[in-house]
Amino acid sequence: MNKKRLKSIMEETFDCKLKNFQLSTQLKKIPNWDSFNHINLMVAIENEFDIEINPKEVEKILKISDIIDLLKIKSKQ
Repeated sequence: MNKKRLKSIMEETFDCKLKNFQLSTQLKKIPNWDSFNHINLMVAIENEFDIEINPKEVEKILKISDIIDLLKIKSKQ
């Protein structure tokens, strides 16, 4: 899992620079985060990493670490 790729996707989706990119960062604390951009982020991640994220998984993604964990799981499938 490439954290730089994820950071780049997030910066593009939220149209901001993430200076403090920490695994513990809550997505709702990121500038320009809203529910619409949350879905946009999930779609961008699906496209970039060639995975499918189901709605129940989307609901559980609250922090950057949740995305990393999900990507690790999905990459093993």
